[in-house]
Amino acid sequence: MTSQHLGYSGIIERMKEAGKLKNESAAARVLSVTPQALSNYKKRDRMPSHLVIKFASIYGLSVDWLLTGNAAYRIAEEGSVFRSRAMEDAACITSSFMLPS
Repeated sequence: MTSQHLGYSGIIERMKEAGKLKNESAAARVLSVTPQALSNYKKRDRMPSHLVIKFASIYGLSVDWLLTGNAAYRIAEEGSVFRSRAMEDAACITSSFMLPS
């Protein structure tokens, strides 16, 4: 299975901003990759999607925001419970299929 690749420059800048990281080497440490690996992604202007997802999950960020900068920054505020629209829809569908007791 191959990862879908996404543009590098905007993503790494948003990662550094959100993680309050000073440089790309700090981002590499967070992502558990070498600085050389990030350098190779930069040269190709490609960021593997699995790294975007990993970073988003570490910092509780919206993947959409990391990719585009246009969506909501954080998935949920610290200490709050996140329920996505998809989760709410799934709960409604599930409850409609429950058998009466």
